[in-house]
Amino acid sequence: MRRTRYVGTIAVALLMALTAAVAGCGSGETTTTEAAETPTTAAETSTTMVEDTTTTTQVETVFQQAEKQSLATLGEIPTPSKTYKIGYLMITLQNPFWVTLGEGAKAAAAEYGMEISVQSAPTENDVTSQLNTLETMAGQDFDAIIVHTITADNLVPGIVTARKKGVLVVDADGRVNGMAVKAEGVELPQFNMIDFEKKGQLGAEYIIAKVGSGEGKVAIIEGLAGAPQSDARAAGAKKAFEAAGFKVVASQPGNWDRTTALNVATNILQANPDLVGFYAANDVMALAASEAVSQVYRRPHL
Repeated sequence: MRRTRYVGTIAVALLMALTAAVAGCGSGETTTTEAAETPTTAAETSTTMVEDTTTTTQVETVFQQAEKQSLATLGEIPTPSKTYKIGYLMITLQNPFWVTLGEGAKAAAAEYGMEISVQSAPTENDVTSQLNTLETMAGQDFDAIIVHTITADNLVPGIVTARKKGVLVVDADGRVNGMAVKAEGVELPQFNMIDFEKKGQLGAEYIIAKVGSGEGKVAIIEGLAGAPQSDARAAGAKKAFEAAGFKVVASQPGNWDRTTALNVATNILQANPDLVGFYAANDVMALAASEAVSQVYRRPHL
């Protein structure tokens, strides 16, 4: 899959960047690196009451372009001087997006002669388990650990623990509370790879184009309260809807959970039977919103 190859390339760039950092880190300052934006994927940000007409060829072209932009932005990828042992902490492997990212990281590690262990929390909202996993990884002799945090703060204690043990930690998408980490006197390289607000905007604009009118009612199903990617996606969607003249009648958290999102969407539909669309902050909740439409209106869902 082109998506697998693209995220694998991004993983390679991160792995190579952190090998250079392993050799020269120690400043104690949080650093932030801008990288090309990751394209919006169906597994990360989704809409419902619309249909996807993108062809495979078009998708591959998008990822090819993004791959070139990312490599150009990150510059030359260094060759590691030894076999590094890398830990890669995902949010959850219950979501196809994170599975794909993990596959790409494993392929990249094999290509460059690195050892990699991909681990995760059991679900997208289990902040305690994700922190516990990182704390365990901090004692497993990794040279470096790449993290994708659930919320801005849940991994901060684990990052501090790992750094104080001499393990380099890299925030792969710039969502960790860097100020909190810096306050503990440790370094956290951060890569801003994804514009989450832009993702929300694009999803809402897709619904707007399909509805074709700026006078309808819409709703937003957010992810986990306090999760930066959720807040940014919801904000981007809300701005786009309101700019087009739509009325956002509800914006409520679904906690990245299908059952929770189903209940939220059902309640919203019952209170607003003339709703024209939902924006959901991930695919699981979008499927739940579609199921709610089927149940409330007794018609097949997408």
